[in-house]
Amino acid sequence: MNNLIERNLIESGYKASVIISGGGSSFISDILKFPGASEFIIDAQIPYSKEALFKCLKNKYPSFCNSYVATDMARIAYNRSVSLIKSKKKSLGIACTSALKTNRKRQGADRAYASILFEKTQYNRFFAIPIISRENQESYLAQELLNYINYCLENYNASIN
Repeated sequence: MNNLIERNLIESGYKASVIISGGGSSFISDILKFPGASEFIIDAQIPYSKEALFKCLKNKYPSFCNSYVATDMARIAYNRSVSLIKSKKKSLGIACTSALKTNRKRQGADRAYASILFEKTQYNRFFAIPIISRENQESYLAQELLNYINYCLENYNASIN
């Protein structure tokens, strides 16, 4: 994990704005533990409540854990990155929305959707989350998200070179 963060993310040259609605948010703290993390993450938001997510998205979706919401969040994050660094080429929008183990009633399986937006390409992924403790689900999703961002960086860079 250390090499993935230090060599692939921090040294990538991309500047990421991140929006994660709850589950998977430890991905942010995992990166921020490393010197130079501000070379990669320039902005991070965690709209955790429904109201915060409404305000972030400026849209009331009937459900917040789906690919449409992740895509919208990635677009907002990407635009935030562009506005902060004044460059489309090195901007990156990262978003993840999830439904993990909870103490309230909800429909559907434990799951997450991620969306990664570059200047010319968007990647989307569904994650089936195993039925384990909430703490372990959080760790699992943070690691899967890290691996997915690395995958997207490698593929995007290969496609533009």
